[in-house]
Amino acid sequence: MNINQKEIGQRIAKIRTDYSLTQEQFANILNTSCSHISKIEIGAHGMSLDLIADISVQFNVSTDYILLGKDTHSYDTKIKLKFAIDQLNDLMKAL
Repeated sequence: MNINQKEIGQRIAKIRTDYSLTQEQFANILNTSCSHISKIEIGAHGMSLDLIADISVQFNVSTDYILLGKDTHSYDTKIKLKFAIDQLNDLMKAL
């Protein structure tokens, strides 16, 4: 099996943008540097197992999705549900 760092980086960027986070905000949540996140997202750097696990826990995404791109349906459903909940919360505040 071949792990493609560029594809992993694209999935990390998708997770970050799905939560409407800047690289700096994402890095702060994960206790790492913005430059490290940037290099991961372009595929120039890999990630430690600790960072992969941290992303998995913090953003409720499987490690299979991060590493292999599997389980995307479940992840996409979670993001859509989070978005809908956020919209409902905003609507409730407006009422």
